[in-house]
Amino acid sequence: MSMINDYTNRQLVPRLLSFETSNVLSLNISSVNININDFEIYNYNKLKAEWKTGKNIILAIEMLIYEIIYDSLDISTELIIYLDKKKEFLNHIEKEILQIANLKKTNKEVSTQLNQNANNVYNNISEIKILNKINPLNSLQWCNLGYYYTKLGQKDKAKKAFLTSIGLNNSNRHIVRSVARFFLHMGDIEFGHRILTMSPRINYDASLVSAEIAYSELMGKKSKFIDKGIKLKDDKNILVFEKNELLAQIATLEFSHGKNSKGKLLVEECLLDPNENSLAQISFLKKKRNIESITEVTPTVIFQYEALARSFFSDANFEKAFENAKEWFHFQPFSDHPASFSTYIASEILDKQQEAIDIAEAALKITPNSVTLKNNLAFAFAKSDRIKEAVSTLKNINRNEISKHEQAVLNATNGFIAFKLGDINSAKIGYDEAINYFRMKKDEDSLARALYNYSNILDKNERHIILREVSELSKRNSIIELNYLLERKQNE
Repeated sequence: MSMINDYTNRQLVPRLLSFETSNVLSLNISSVNININDFEIYNYNKLKAEWKTGKNIILAIEMLIYEIIYDSLDISTELIIYLDKKKEFLNHIEKEILQIANLKKTNKEVSTQLNQNANNVYNNISEIKILNKINPLNSLQWCNLGYYYTKLGQKDKAKKAFLTSIGLNNSNRHIVRSVARFFLHMGDIEFGHRILTMSPRINYDASLVSAEIAYSELMGKKSKFIDKGIKLKDDKNILVFEKNELLAQIATLEFSHGKNSKGKLLVEECLLDPNENSLAQISFLKKKRNIESITEVTPTVIFQYEALARSFFSDANFEKAFENAKEWFHFQPFSDHPASFSTYIASEILDKQQEAIDIAEAALKITPNSVTLKNNLAFAFAKSDRIKEAVSTLKNINRNEISKHEQAVLNATNGFIAFKLGDINSAKIGYDEAINYFRMKKDEDSLARALYNYSNILDKNERHIILREVSELSKRNSIIELNYLLERKQNE
């Protein structure tokens, strides 16, 4: 039995992205504001004062970022000339910022196309390590280094790089969001939350307030920034794009408190200018909170793989759902949600066992302790008649550190492996343990999935009885993939 491990409590946590991707998504320097608040003008003037006493690349880049973000600040010719002269010492991030500044100064359109670097992750790391020797105080450089180490599953090196980055600069939005997200990935949500609250930007930046509220919700605590978030979402001087994640996050809270009308209004406002993360949240809310009246017409949002995967899945277009789920995994390999979603579709619905295996193995290099992915990998191995590999995969799971729900799913998977080995009695015991647990917990989604898989090891008469219950559960709970699979069985 595969686990879908889909969100039951999805919140607007920041994505872990490279600086370049974050920039393409307009999450940092290419996000334009008309007005600059007191906090930002104080920081900008502080940088200008430091510039007068000693010019360097870091100061020039930091000031240009402010001038790119805020229309009320002019792009400094002095900074552009200075950086042009130092171009041989600039890394690719700094060159990109300089290019954007030049385009904005000449009123040319800033490109939103991601510059696809042909270098692999190892080459990127080597380049940054060389640049760090030349310029060890570049916080964005350290942040990117942490990102690439995370992609390789080298968490200790990633942690050191991210801590260096935040130590150098805890006022940069991209850095704060990235480091907070990394520690969530590491399982230390409390420290990730502290990173957010310790940033001086937290009182002014809607995207950081949104993230803080999300982390508080995941920790089961009431956020101390709710009032601040409400004030920022109502601020007409802040562009919708700047606060789209905050709008979707507060909408999530309103829905959870039964205030559906308020939630829908916030969703509608967010959809005026969402990003891919807030769009995915709305796609999640549509199914969970039954707000089908909301229509996402957002063809210009890039990287919206999660939202599309969810939408196609809801429409029972599983091939398209799988295509987008795979892209979602490549876009966000740091979370086991896209990988578990992909492997579930591939293994349970489309019978693409090798693709499920490939995705699970790739994801486990980054999230090696994911019970969901290990279970799905074992199930795909078993369906491919690679029984030794299936058994070996499950042996690597520490049963003392998993939830009772995960244990129940593993019991079902063990049952399927026993069936493949010809041990029908052990197979039935494994499935019975899982089914009895889901019945006791009144978890009808998991119960229906376990019963469906159980039916495949039974004789014709027993199977007919079980599938009748699966059909009733699937219709009552709108379990789209089981309705699809049952219909396909009838037509075979």
